Amino acid sequence: MDFERTVMAKKTKSAPEGVMEIEAFKPAMMIPSGITLLDLACTDTTDGFCRTGQGVNSIGDRNAGKTMQAIASMAETFKRYGDHFDYKLLDAENAYCFNTAALFGKKFAEKLEVIPIPYDKEWCTQNLALKMLKWMEKKPQFFVIDSMDTLIAEKEYENDAAGEVGGALALRAVANKYLLRRLAGNLPVNGSFLIYLSQAADAIGFGAKFNPKIRGGGKALGFFAFVELWLSKGGQIKSGDVKVGDWTVAKTARSKGNGKAREVWFPILPAYGIDDTRANIDWLFEEGVIAPDVEKGAKKVYAVAGDDKEKKKSAPKVCDLRKIGIDYVGNDPYLFVETNGLVGKVVEAVKARWDANEQLLVDKTFGGRPSRYE
Repeated sequence: MDFERTVMAKKTKSAPEGVMEIEAFKPAMMIPSGITLLDLACTDTTDGFCRTGQGVNSIGDRNAGKTMQAIASMAETFKRYGDHFDYKLLDAENAYCFNTAALFGKKFAEKLEVIPIPYDKEWCTQNLALKMLKWMEKKPQFFVIDSMDTLIAEKEYENDAAGEVGGALALRAVANKYLLRRLAGNLPVNGSFLIYLSQAADAIGFGAKFNPKIRGGGKALGFFAFVELWLSKGGQIKSGDVKVGDWTVAKTARSKGNGKAREVWFPILPAYGIDDTRANIDWLFEEGVIAPDVEKGAKKVYAVAGDDKEKKKSAPKVCDLRKIGIDYVGNDPYLFVETNGLVGKVVEAVKARWDANEQLLVDKTFGGRPSRYE
């Protein structure tokens, strides 16, 4: 998909006489998620998971990796575009304590501006929206709001002062809609970008059987999202008997980039960050691309935290990377690939396999029939 042309077409269509409004918008740039498979899940490209001028709503359980993925997206964007953006983490939870330099690099750590949001009416949701608009007047911004559940509406401050309680959920939904409505028309003006995080909650009642997780804060959170992403913990990663990290399951409930619902897994290692190389190589192994003929279907069991059951995820014991043009057979492909500058070749193999899978879906959908519009 030609994202820049898509953006311009939308602006042209809505502009009087199809001309004047185009100049009010910056051409779209692709924003990487920091995870190759997630980029593919959202756009079917390795260019990114969303474009500037839009927002991504990331919803998940605690410790599912929402903040880690959001900051990884920032860091990868900085690696690609440098100082084009100001990078602002709006820390409504006042809880950010990552070692940014160790996980994402010293250069990015110097650029990341962590802005704690205090309990102060000046920082209510509505006023935060106005502050964000002011910041965007100066330069393109990359915002992360962590999280929407912690923002407080203006009316809530007034109720607190009057000693009144109740109605907070409705007030928060209205305030969130106020914020997102104002950003929706302004983010594209100078090519800014927004990731806003939400906490997942357990649903109750009859509907919980079909949709066990819900998100608070009103329907506007999903309505204004270019990508709606749900994260959950998938299981532990161990080196011998030592736990070194966890798998995160990312489900795209909505992506305007390709209109598809997809599920991908990526690993988070607390001492390392998001391990994109491991995610790519393990996926290629699961797809049978690099699995040795004698070890097809090799499995390793990961215990799922908080669950009596166990979830099985394929993990390579021995990888035959010769099948993707890399002269290596062994059980530590991650180190070999990274130390020999072969990450790009692995990404190419992932993209080729992804495209083949998507083409198979198209073939099965159309069954040889031509498109009705050709």
